[in-house]
Amino acid sequence: NPVWTLSDSALATISSFGLVTGVDSGAETVTFTSTNQCGSAIVTLSISIDSLPTLSPISGISKICAASADTFYCSPTGGAWSATGPATIDTSTGILTAGAAGSASVTYSLTNQCGRSLVTTTLSILPLPATPVISASPEGPVCGGTDYVNFSASPNPVPDSNYYLWTATGGTVFERGSTTVNVLVNFSDSLNTKIYLRDSSSATGCISIPYIKSYDLSPAGGFGNPRVYWSDAAQGYLCFSDFMDEGYQWGWDAVGTLDSGTIQGAVNQLFFCAGCNVDPTRYYWVMVSFGGCMQKIYDSTHMPLAASASHHTSGSGIRVFPNPTTGTFTVGFPQLVEAAFITVYDISGRAILGKTLDAPALLANVKLPAALPAGNYLLQVSTIDGVFRMLLTLE
Repeated sequence: NPVWTLSDSALATISSFGLVTGVDSGAETVTFTSTNQCGSAIVTLSISIDSLPTLSPISGISKICAASADTFYCSPTGGAWSATGPATIDTSTGILTAGAAGSASVTYSLTNQCGRSLVTTTLSILPLPATPVISASPEGPVCGGTDYVNFSASPNPVPDSNYYLWTATGGTVFERGSTTVNVLVNFSDSLNTKIYLRDSSSATGCISIPYIKSYDLSPAGGFGNPRVYWSDAAQGYLCFSDFMDEGYQWGWDAVGTLDSGTIQGAVNQLFFCAGCNVDPTRYYWVMVSFGGCMQKIYDSTHMPLAASASHHTSGSGIRVFPNPTTGTFTVGFPQLVEAAFITVYDISGRAILGKTLDAPALLANVKLPAALPAGNYLLQVSTIDGVFRMLLTLE
């Protein structure tokens, strides 16, 4: 009677008819033995038992902001990515681009001669805050080199305890009010300046699509170095310049919030204002005009400080080093954090990197994508204690 046998029964089974069923991958020898009254005849065949591809779990974030991008990973490489729901994914690189808010599924599949294996994960796409509007800004032309220009945003106050983020190209955000609704911007001598305003959600860490206000700057005015002095004798402010200015308008900014207003009738070189030099609630200024350009001047002894991160960040004690960076930097936490999400945005508000910390850590090493252009980026670190934001410079 013919008999079928295998060299390793842990790798496969074989029926009495010679049907081999694989159990595990490996090298196997099939033996066929036929016996009659004259003796036995034996033949063998070496076979390789292969299995379906074994895939690792998908590595990547579980939450992403709408209109943002991030990369997913799985091994071994060489398979194909797909996504369902409000998201698209590059089939070869695993770079996912989120659409509208909702839920999406990401699948990675790999095929060999035995068939196809696949793994799937899900992620939540978080909504973006509504885009705010720059509601108050200079009317008419702005000249190159103009400093301390007031901008305001609406809605006011900022919705849902969020933060407004102000950035500029061709200019500098000199100071932010404590509520982030108001800012002062210094314009450079470049031909074009853009002011960007975004709403950042304290709950999700998502940042809105930016509102952009553009200025094609007039040539620098050359204001004659105007200065503001306090006169104890006159009990008022006096504006001096190297040449006669064409007009004056006095006004104030509220200490802290930078809400601003003009003072009706205060349109002369001298502004009588008893006690204004020690007013703890207001910074006083004069707007001078010359040659079609306007310049705002403060009393240098009583004016807003330069912009500081404390006005628009939480998460005190977080350190980022080195900054400027050549592509790799470290985020240091003041104490062990259980979870954190690190996002880097470009100046237009597009997320270019997202990194999730799922295990307790004191340090997080971050590597920026290759081939990013040098310049300024916005770094955001979200933890259970709040949201920390700062400017990150890539050299």
